[in-house]
Amino acid sequence: MRKRFSLIGIISTLCLVVSGSLPVLAVNGKVGLEARSAYVWRGITRTEGVVLDPVVDVKMGGFTFGFWGNVNLEEYNEIDDQGLFTESDITLSYDIDIDTAIIGLGYIEYLYTMGREDTREVFASMRGPVFSDNLFAGIKIFYDFGVMKDFYVTADLNYIFKIVDSLKGDVGASVGYIGEDMSVAGEGGLNDYMIYFGVNYAVDSNLEIGGKVAFVDSLDQDVLPDQPVDFFLGLHVAQKF
Repeated sequence: MRKRFSLIGIISTLCLVVSGSLPVLAVNGKVGLEARSAYVWRGITRTEGVVLDPVVDVKMGGFTFGFWGNVNLEEYNEIDDQGLFTESDITLSYDIDIDTAIIGLGYIEYLYTMGREDTREVFASMRGPVFSDNLFAGIKIFYDFGVMKDFYVTADLNYIFKIVDSLKGDVGASVGYIGEDMSVAGEGGLNDYMIYFGVNYAVDSNLEIGGKVAFVDSLDQDVLPDQPVDFFLGLHVAQKF
């Protein structure tokens, strides 16, 4: 684990060196907290119970340094992990705006406290509006080069619309394709899909609260067997700075 933190330190240092040679850039970001009725990741039920997910994103220029954590509020699979950080994800990414879309490149470090071996991924993404300023499409490719040494690809489409002043709706869907070494069943192919509806209310220019209901399921049970959780709910609050 020390080597992995060292790698993050090297990358962060390089970013600081590069940014030091550029004009002073504004630093901004957000701090947030989400409560969910379950933790579902790439169609897989990680926790069938209420979880809390803190998040911190710090942005400077095109760079983003992010932290995401998962805390179980209930025991799951008879593991005494209630109230503990079961997972911490550290992300470093860089976005390139090409006018018609945003291209992203990044690195994710997955750190687990029990039950799983730490691993890491690199990813590339592209996202932008299609047909209108309210409809967005995106694709993201992940490659795990730590434990599984395989890939996962997800494509999504979402529509954002105004309900009333300061209240927006967001409806969308995504599908995932997975390599056989990353697959739960050991067979690659179409893995999962998700359909969701969310609302976001801007309390002011910096504070937002919102909620989401989602349905997730397997696309091919030979690739992803039936999971305990299909529906889950989420509530979040986020403060920009």
